[in-house]
Amino acid sequence: MSVKKLLNEDNYKYVPKQNNVGDKPLWLAREEAAETLKQQVKLYNRGLKKLKSLLATLKLNFINWSTVYIDEIESKANKNAINTARTVNEIEKISESSANEVNRLIEKIESLRPDAPEEARVSTKRKRRRRKQNKS
Repeated sequence: MSVKKLLNEDNYKYVPKQNNVGDKPLWLAREEAAETLKQQVKLYNRGLKKLKSLLATLKLNFINWSTVYIDEIESKANKNAINTARTVNEIEKISESSANEVNRLIEKIESLRPDAPEEARVSTKRKRRRRKQNKS
């Protein structure tokens, strides 16, 4: 069967309907798409810079906390645990995967001293966000 009989359209004269095409020329549409991509790249770069600075701060806080925690100096460990927990919470807002890696390290350090008080631990000071459940 031919296309003309089946669809009542002559395939030699058929021109498809264009959906969602505005009156702007192609070069302008491409330019606007490139501009939105540039803005997205700027946002990602800002996030990466902030993440980089937070990871540097976390490194210092984590070293201070872990040495004091292992050496069993609870008063200093409590202060350092608060700072470390704050930094990890800030990192979690930007990158959950980085925060998960840090949480694994924290759990390993805390498992070295299971008898340590709760005040000296970082994991008890963390404010973890609950995942939203999809209602379906």
